[in-house]
Amino acid sequence: MSGLLRPTRSSEPVDESLIFFALPYGVNPLHRGNQAVSHNFTDLYEYQIKRSLLSAGLRPQRADERPGAELVYTVAWEGIDRAGIVVVDFSAASESVALEAGWAMCLYKRMIVLAQDEDDIPTNLRGLRPIVYDFTPKGTGDLVEHLLAEIDRLRKQPLREMELTPRNPLTSTVARVEAVFE
Repeated sequence: MSGLLRPTRSSEPVDESLIFFALPYGVNPLHRGNQAVSHNFTDLYEYQIKRSLLSAGLRPQRADERPGAELVYTVAWEGIDRAGIVVVDFSAASESVALEAGWAMCLYKRMIVLAQDEDDIPTNLRGLRPIVYDFTPKGTGDLVEHLLAEIDRLRKQPLREMELTPRNPLTSTVARVEAVFE
């Protein structure tokens, strides 16, 4: 593989039970005023969010959970492409999270935005209404409750995805040759 992402749509249908998570990995600093506080996003995902979604019959997934991936971006693209809903957490600054949010928006994915503070959301995405949560036992408990309710609400909405390329790779195109030169 050349190491380049080739964003093509899968021929597989969207998996309504697949919820793709674009969120920071590991311990990340959050800047609040003059304070920098670190929180473990992997623990939040693994021990609270993922367990709750699995109990609800859903399939949560992050890009790092698929073994054997040659390129993390390829795995992220495939996860976003196949997912019924994409959850994006802007709490900690992350270029990968911003990129994955952009992909989800380009594909018109049903999206849920999370943030510790509304100011965490990039200015060009401020129209999105986030689930704002605190990294406290009560705050993360409330987050999971709100997340499950929002997933349930979004799953009732019809899919309106954009087709960058046809999901069927056998689609043909008619062309006419206008001129030929040696």
